[in-house]
Amino acid sequence: MAVADGEESNLAGLAEQVAPAPVVRIPVLPFEVTDLEGLGHIGRLLMSACDELGGVAE
Repeated sequence: MAVADGEESNLAGLAEQVAPAPVVRIPVLPFEVTDLEGLGHIGRLLMSACDELGGVAE
């Protein structure tokens, strides 16, 4: 868990630097993203997170 703790610390620092922009975390996936299908899965995760945050600013 030490690696995960270090990553969380780095992400917290990043979130502070880019505030007030939201930082979205993508969960660890049970597969590698090596093709368009995998990339589409990442896109769906990002878009659902965006919807939860109130949509995309125009």
